[in-house]
Amino acid sequence: MFNRLVANLPFNPSLINQVGFYSKRLRQETSIRRLGFMFMALTFLVQLFAVMAPPEASFAKPPNDVIPNGFATQGEAVNHCNRNNYGFKQILNHFQINCEDLYFGSVETISVNAYNGNLFSMGRIPYGKPGEVGVNVDGVGRLYMRPLTSVMKSSTAKVISGRTAQGTTFFVMFSCGNLVLVGPPTIPTPPPPPPPPPPAPQKVIACGDLLMSVSNGATVTIGSTISVRGRAIGRNLPANESVSMYYELTNKQTGARVGFMQEAQGVPFVDELATDDTARTFRIDNEGEYRFKLSVKYDSSTKEALFNGINRCAKDIKVEQTDACPEVPGIQESTEQCYVCPEGEDDSFCLQLSKKASNETQNIDDANNTVAKPGDVVTYTLMVKNDNPREFKDFVVEEPISDILEYADIVDLHGGEQETIDGIAIVRWPETDIPANGTIEKQLTIRIKDPLPKTNTPSSDPSSYDMMLTNVYGNKVNIKLPPNVPKTTEQVVTNLPNTGPAENIAIATSLTVFVGYFFARTRLMKKELDIVRSEYNTGGIA
Repeated sequence: MFNRLVANLPFNPSLINQVGFYSKRLRQETSIRRLGFMFMALTFLVQLFAVMAPPEASFAKPPNDVIPNGFATQGEAVNHCNRNNYGFKQILNHFQINCEDLYFGSVETISVNAYNGNLFSMGRIPYGKPGEVGVNVDGVGRLYMRPLTSVMKSSTAKVISGRTAQGTTFFVMFSCGNLVLVGPPTIPTPPPPPPPPPPAPQKVIACGDLLMSVSNGATVTIGSTISVRGRAIGRNLPANESVSMYYELTNKQTGARVGFMQEAQGVPFVDELATDDTARTFRIDNEGEYRFKLSVKYDSSTKEALFNGINRCAKDIKVEQTDACPEVPGIQESTEQCYVCPEGEDDSFCLQLSKKASNETQNIDDANNTVAKPGDVVTYTLMVKNDNPREFKDFVVEEPISDILEYADIVDLHGGEQETIDGIAIVRWPETDIPANGTIEKQLTIRIKDPLPKTNTPSSDPSSYDMMLTNVYGNKVNIKLPPNVPKTTEQVVTNLPNTGPAENIAIATSLTVFVGYFFARTRLMKKELDIVRSEYNTGGIA
């Protein structure tokens, strides 16, 4: 078009009007192409900033991570261990893993179903998953191990793989710092006892006396507690000589042992007398005649002293029938009637923990597995039932609420106090006495956030920000939340396309060159038309 107008203008002067019209259109096209070029330049700058200052993860600190949001390199994990950040070193040492084992480990990608699905992952909070096991770590607190398949969304995990000096295989996940072991945790085998010392010079050691809190042959009532202490005598003793003393209670008629033997290790001699300064107590809950016996051993308990369990090292008492459980209503003939707990003679076994949730806004008494709306008020009720016929004193009700606080705010603690320990939010109520066969209740009222947070679910903790309030206290209570578009998209599209800065820079550069070329071409054609019009007006074109 441009070439045709310029070529025919000398022969047809009336085309000058079309030249003016074409010039105006080129001016408009120049404005549009200038705007396009500016937008492409701005896009190029944005991509350049993305390369110079790459973004960082923005989701919240997952409370279940041993190392919040994990680590990027193996060296970073070793530094966390050496500095004992987040108790990481204490956790590894509990399983006989040291920082050198971590340093000499290798970086691998493992399947969550490896080892026939027998991999167990450690976390800081309970989820009530099948097979979940609690582990107490000194200086850190109670942690929880559960099958890796029950907590991982993806089928693989990037880990540091290593082996301890004892031959135990372990893994540490990059995404969260959580420890992974093959099989459920086991208690480390204690080291073997030290070898016995070489034979000592000739010496003589004998059981000297059994000191009892009541006189020899005394009569006491059922349920009485008797304390005993021992003495040993010796001759020709080397320096720093010590003995071990063993106390046992036996039935005087049958000689059978009653209860457990108690012992005192390393009782030192002062001159020629060794005295156990700690009283050893025995509770007798059945009537009859009993005998306390003291046995003394020396040379690492390999040799028996003289007169063990006879003469002054044996004392008798008689126990008469009485109320075995004075704190329990009625008369009990034996201590077995004092407890109704099937697991053992400990009042704590009689406590039955349970909880429920009610939606006050929707008038739902049992809100478990129901859907709560933004702004709904929900009240959790924690119940502790004491099945024992005796009062349980000073029981403390406490509840981890980190998962609840992701989507709700506290309205009323009902006398409790909130605190945060190692990043885990806990509500703890004052000590309370639980009456015999009675139940106490504690309540916690929350309000669902409005609007609901759209925080993405961390890959290391799929139970965090999962549009569900999960809480475990004896039983598990789940309250569902209505899905929104971002969370639904997150569940459908778990991974974004891999379009890094390099690909974006290449695309932006190509588009900028393309748009810039047409912008420059349009400006050039506009200038040429202006020259043509000027030459025509001055008579230069004929």
